[in-house]
Amino acid sequence: MILYAVYRVGHFITLSLPRSFTYWLGSRIADIVFILNYKTRRLIIANLTHALGNDNDRIRACARKILRNFAKYLVEFLRFEKMGKEYIEKNVKIEGVENVRGALKSGKGVIAFSAHLGNWEWGAALLAQLGFPISVIALAHENKHVNDFFISQRAIKGVKNIPLGGSVRKTMELLKKNELIGILSDRDFSDNSVRINFFGKPAVMPVGIGLFAVKCKCPILPVFIMRQKDNTYKYVLEKPLEYTLTGNKDADIRTVVQKATNAIEKYIKLYPEQWYMFDDPWKNVSGR
Repeated sequence: MILYAVYRVGHFITLSLPRSFTYWLGSRIADIVFILNYKTRRLIIANLTHALGNDNDRIRACARKILRNFAKYLVEFLRFEKMGKEYIEKNVKIEGVENVRGALKSGKGVIAFSAHLGNWEWGAALLAQLGFPISVIALAHENKHVNDFFISQRAIKGVKNIPLGGSVRKTMELLKKNELIGILSDRDFSDNSVRINFFGKPAVMPVGIGLFAVKCKCPILPVFIMRQKDNTYKYVLEKPLEYTLTGNKDADIRTVVQKATNAIEKYIKLYPEQWYMFDDPWKNVSGR
């Protein structure tokens, strides 16, 4: 209940106070967490080292910014009620909407994948605001009240929720209706994963997009929404991944997941200070 109370208080504060102040407040809290939480700080630096190599100066500069940007992401998620058409027109530059429309012409639905990068919740909300029917596959929070709060925040912007457990059947139903499904593809939350290369090293990634590509032969669309220096956003909707199915299920899944991971790598390298990976994708890869 404590966590739920924190979100409710945060929700009230972000709606009551100017956005610029809540950004500042969130960033100061993030600085405190960065200083006091050694485990999180060490994990952030380790992941950045995988992504950026031995560029120590850049790693140090990005590490603290990650938690600050994550705080801003939370502020915006809590402020969804105030992020309407006027806000979108003023603060979001969208590129590639025609790629979504073109992908939907297949009639097989579309998997729109992203990563824990930028503001993925806002990315899904924008697709809904543009008139596309979209559901997101999301890990349920342990606290039911927190989980219900997150679902209700998404619903404010027209985004439907699919719980991660048992998501395959529901996703396939929606794809048959030619709808969009949003998936984050840079963190494995289950044992249903595949071993691929991530920044040149073996890692485990969720199998989802590869599985849906094999089962539904639907377009797989990379989508990334990234914060700019002035706190506006650039939203890039890329052309669908090109993939060919060979009939070897395991190999085809691995190929699609690897292609998606390569796309994710590109944006992490461009915006490493916005990669909110609080886990180690390279752990426990043996036997996968």
